[in-house]
Parts: sequence; C-alpha cells; structure tokens
Amino acid sequence: MSKKRIVLNKVGFLGIVFFMSIILVQCGQRGTPTGGPKDMTPPVIKSCSPENYSTNFTGTKISIKFDEYVLIKSFKENFLISPPVKTLPKYRLTGKTLVLDFDTAFNENTTYSMFFGEAIVDLNEGNPLDSNLFVFSTGDILDSLTLEGTIVDAFSGKDESDLLVHLYRNQADSAPLTVLPAYFAVVKKGAFKFTNLAAGEYKIFALRDGNRNYLYDLPDEKIAFSSDLMIVPGDSTSIDLHTFQPEPKELKIFKPKSENTGGILISFNKSAESNYTYSFLDSIIPTDSIIEQWNTNHDSLMLYSAMFKAANKYLMRICVDTLVRDSSAVKIGKTALKFKTSTNYVPFFANNFNKPLKFSFNKPLAAFCDSCIFLIIDSIQHQITGNSFDIASNTVTVNYNFKENSDYNLVLDSATFTSILGESLDSLKFDFPTSQAKDLGNLLLIYDFPWGDHYLLDVMQNETLIEQVIISSSKGNVDVLGLKPGNYQLKLSIDENADQRWTPGSYVDRTQSEEIKLYPGEVTIRPNWDVEVDWKTE
Repeated sequence: MSKKRIVLNKVGFLGIVFFMSIILVQCGQRGTPTGGPKDMTPPVIKSCSPENYSTNFTGTKISIKFDEYVLIKSFKENFLISPPVKTLPKYRLTGKTLVLDFDTAFNENTTYSMFFGEAIVDLNEGNPLDSNLFVFSTGDILDSLTLEGTIVDAFSGKDESDLLVHLYRNQADSAPLTVLPAYFAVVKKGAFKFTNLAAGEYKIFALRDGNRNYLYDLPDEKIAFSSDLMIVPGDSTSIDLHTFQPEPKELKIFKPKSENTGGILISFNKSAESNYTYSFLDSIIPTDSIIEQWNTNHDSLMLYSAMFKAANKYLMRICVDTLVRDSSAVKIGKTALKFKTSTNYVPFFANNFNKPLKFSFNKPLAAFCDSCIFLIIDSIQHQITGNSFDIASNTVTVNYNFKENSDYNLVLDSATFTSILGESLDSLKFDFPTSQAKDLGNLLLIYDFPWGDHYLLDVMQNETLIEQVIISSSKGNVDVLGLKPGNYQLKLSIDENADQRWTPGSYVDRTQSEEIKLYPGEVTIRPNWDVEVDWKTE
C-alpha cells in the first residue's frame, strides 16, 4: 500500500471518529427540548396531613404533597396565617412534599386559614400554586361566617391593594398597637373578604404593615378604621373603609442643613405653623438680613441671607412652642445655586390670555425694578409699570391685559430682579403666543352643598390638578375660564376645619379624614363653549 493511500485512510478514519463523537455527545446531553407548548399548569395538591378543612387538629406539623416537584420562593413575604401566630413556621421540602413545623401549639377551638400567595411554584416554569388556601380547626367545627368590604384611599378615591384588614376580639382602642388580631384579610384591587369567622363583635382596623408584625407601631404606616364594631353575623356583611396617612402627633425638629451658599433649611416632620423662633448661638446675624420662605405644607422653612457665606459654620437654637432643638451645628454649602426665573407662560405654545403673566424665582427677591419690563408690540417697545411683587409667594405679576391670538415679546432689563444674595439676571427676552378665545372653553358651576360653608374644589384632568378654587359658602357659582378642550373631573374636599387644605384622619383622636366628594361622571369642555354644571346634593 502506498504512503499516500495510508495517509488518506487515516484521515478518513479520524473524520468518522470525530463525526460519531459529536453525535454521541449531543445524544448524551440533557437539555430543555425546543418547540412545543409552554407548561402553564400549576402544581396540584395530591394529599395533606391534616386534610384541608379538617377538625380537631392537635399537632404542630402540617404536610402537603404535590403532583410534581416544587420550589419555595420568598416564603416570609408570601405566607400568611389567620389568626396570626407569634412565629412563622419553619419549612422544608422532602421530595414532592412541603412540611411546615410550628414551634407552638395552636389555640383551642379555633379555625385557622393559611395563605401561600405565590410562594409555591413548579420546578420547570415557575407556575404558582392555584388553590393556596388551607383551612383547619382545632375544635369540633369549622367556623364559616364571612365579612367583606371595599377599601379606597380617602384622598384620591383609588382602590387600595397590598394591605391587611384586621379584626380584633379585644375592643380596646389600644388593640391595634398592642395585640395580634384575631383574623385578617388581604386587600386586592380595593376589596377584602374574611372567611371562616366565628360569631362575635369585632374591632376592625386596616394597616399597610411596614415591618409585618401585625401591629400599628410605625408612624408612616397607612391605616383605616371604623368607629363602629363589626357584628358577625349582622344585618350587613359589607363595610367601606378609607385609608389615610396620619400626621405625626408629636412635632419633631430635624437637624438644619445647607446645600448651597446663602441658604439654611429647617425642616419638621409635620406642619409647624405655630410660634417658632431661631437664633445663632455663636454669631451675630441680624434678623433683617434673613428672608424666610415656608413651603406649601409649612413643614420646611428656608432661610436666605447674604451673610451665610460658603463653608461658614453656625450653632443654631430652634424653638417651636415648647419644643427646642439646641446647639445644632450647620455648615453652609460651598455650591452657589444659580439665580433663575421662570414664568407661567410657555414659549411656543398657546397660553391662556385670561390669566396674568407671573414670574417666580428660585431665591427670594431683594429688589425689583418696576420700570425695567418692556413689551415689544408691532416693533415698538412699551414700558410696563405698575407690576406687583408678592413677598409671600415670591412672584412678580406683570400689569398687562394680554389679548387673544397674539404673539408677544417681553424684554427684561438686567436690573429687573435682584436676589437676596445680590445676584442679578442677564437681560432676558421671552417670546410667547396666546390662545384664541374660540379655542378655549369655560366651566360655569352652580353648586348647593349641605356639608358646611368651607370647601376646596379641584378641577382635575387625568389625575393632574388644573385649578383649585377655595369656596366659602354652601351655595353659589364658580366660573373657571379658559380651559383647554377635553374631559375634566371635579373633586370636592369638605374643609371642616377651614384651614384651606385637606386634613387626614387620626387614630389617636379617633377622627376620620375630611371627606371627599366626586362629581358623577366627567365634564367635557368644548372650544368656544360655556359648559354649565349643576352640582346640587340633597
């Protein structure tokens, strides 16, 4: 045999071996086959001990066997048992069986309901267990009474979710703060339902439980409650609850801070509209050199002064009524915030000519030049005087009645505005058009309300506040002019304490939030049209 033929035979043999090895490796690999329908079937419970809906259970271990292998995901976040137990059970998977070990015995003559949420999923596709309610009783009977209801946010009216509604046999006002509930129900899409209840009178309380301990012990936990006891069974098996975020009962003064040169921020955990004072313990800062600005909620106070130089340090004493924060150190920020202004008129878009043109600022004004504002009309520059400065809102309103369907050029001299820190703006020019009257519509509201004399009327569009009107009589008229065409919603806050803001409830004071009324349906504004709305309530 020639040398050449031997080489060719070797090459052919090696090629066959290589080809066969690839086939064998591919055949030996285990993987998910491609194609075919995705498995959408959730795990199914085949058997359990004790059996679901069984009575006279005396143990502390529960076993549930499934028809396939499962995984446990986020057990602590998903698993719930009602009535609650002090310690969640330990769990383990043995083959296709889930075993729950409780460290204490269950209460006598009590019906328990367990919820797994989405904690149990199948091994392959992660489909969650469908029938995730497990019920058993430690007595001779299973309690079977029910109580259901709806729960919405008191201010927005939106359906709540991911809250727990508690029922207490203990009817003391302190129960939600000190004891575990007798039962609870999960809130989903604004609804909840208690099942397997025993007859009796219950206190009801809803809670977004931030630390999942079934106690109302965090100040920022959202709550709802009813002053009436729930009687099961009763004439009504349904209740409506309204959630709110309580205002802190005790005022707290936070440490003052400074992010930018010339400013110090004093903030509080709630409105601090009562008597307040502040002083500098290690420096002489004249009070007339400081300009104060509260935010709309009166829970933060900004102090501006040209004497607050970069990197300077001060010791402050802050008092609100009898509450004192003493010797609080604050270091002035090194960054100089650029002095800016903005207007309520928008360039390149039609503006409502019915509303005055206003300038607002990111720092308080120290000086305002009334003769430095000019309008260019038909190429002629006109000086605009008689403009007004509102110290409280830190805004300047231009004294000019703008016309519809017009293009305006507004010029500001460089000396027009000067901040408290001595900063001036460069010469500015604003170009903006105004709308045509025929492109806007008007809302003419005739109202007659029986809930008092003080209200806040919010004109809303797609959950955005367009305009708020303060009402100080039980009946009358309100005109909202120059609305863009579209659908609007009307929301009325019953301002019981006449403080011109919506006030949430308080569990400490046993008061509900100020009530919100929604106008039924939407109000459609059409261009060049007056829409009359008659909102009268018997």
